[in-house]
Amino acid sequence: MNRLLAILAVLFFSVPLFAEEVFQPSGATTICSEANGKTYSSEILHERLAKTPSWKENADYPPLPPGKAIRLANTIKDKLVKDSHGCKWCLATVSLEHLYQFAPWPLPDGSDLTDRWWWAVKYDAYPREGGIGGGIEYLIVVVLMDGTVIDPKVRNDPEKAAGKPTAKTVKEQRDEKSTPASDR
Repeated sequence: MNRLLAILAVLFFSVPLFAEEVFQPSGATTICSEANGKTYSSEILHERLAKTPSWKENADYPPLPPGKAIRLANTIKDKLVKDSHGCKWCLATVSLEHLYQFAPWPLPDGSDLTDRWWWAVKYDAYPREGGIGGGIEYLIVVVLMDGTVIDPKVRNDPEKAAGKPTAKTVKEQRDEKSTPASDR
């Protein structure tokens, strides 16, 4: 039990390390990630969040165990991104998040959601060989405490697709640079 509490403490304190979260006073919070020239936006409606099980500070475990959140997130991840010869999508972090990291409290409508949390399951695209060149792309899947997985809206971003490497190894990038443009 002490081990589980230690793991949960690490997860709890690592929360703001990766999420690109945008609080919207209109009643929603959006978490975004980018991969393969696309932006993935998961919108958490505050009204929907209010209907999920609460997790009080004095409770040892969240309503939805992290393992179940990962299994649920894997189903969405497998639909959105695929492994390739150049990269493999791997679980990177599983974090507990809540609205008040970036939002005023109480909310403008007077509601108090301080005991409402969700899981943010992050996957990174790691190169299969060589080093990391041009950064690592990532995908964040949001899982609410009632087991609902927020299906992200997918937006193509041609500028990012054209200008940003898609998780290529350093060797692949070097080979590409050394190949004349007419041969590509």
